[in-house]
Amino acid sequence: MKQIAFLLCCLVSLVSAENMMFEARAGYFYPQSGVMRAVYDDGGLMPGGEFSVRVWEDLLAWVNFSPFWKDGSSEGLESPTSIQIYPLSVGVKYPFELLERFYLYLGVGPSVSWVLIHNDSPYVEGRISKAAWGVVGKSGFIYECPRLVYFNLFADYSYRYLSGISRDGVQSESANVGGLEAGIGIGVRF
Repeated sequence: MKQIAFLLCCLVSLVSAENMMFEARAGYFYPQSGVMRAVYDDGGLMPGGEFSVRVWEDLLAWVNFSPFWKDGSSEGLESPTSIQIYPLSVGVKYPFELLERFYLYLGVGPSVSWVLIHNDSPYVEGRISKAAWGVVGKSGFIYECPRLVYFNLFADYSYRYLSGISRDGVQSESANVGGLEAGIGIGVRF
């Protein structure tokens, strides 16, 4: 109980210190897996959001959610398929001031993704719903406007391991369902 009270006190002090940031993001997701690129047309748009809070001096803790969904067709038979990836990642990042109001940041953290795949082919598993664990590396350039608004040009790389399925004569391969996400964000400090 004491630990919970301590954590609540820390959160209240962070809120009152005006050290929080929220960012809306629009990025393009380019999958690492060649099979995934072939089936889902080299990736696609990946909207999302990121919340950050200063935890110590300039070090920021962040949480990010950027879903991806895409329809495609299987190789060979051209059977319809779709994928939905719901990644949730947390971690730390550190900004380096390059010029006044212009920062480079680097970060890292663990990630868990809920992956849903639907296949209409009789030769593969019809529905797959699994968690994919991994890690994400973050980088970007932030420009702070004179007020509370900032812009972020980012490039994040994720590795998310999705293990294969083997049952009832149906087999699938393990794959990295992560990749490169690059785009722009607009955020507000409060």
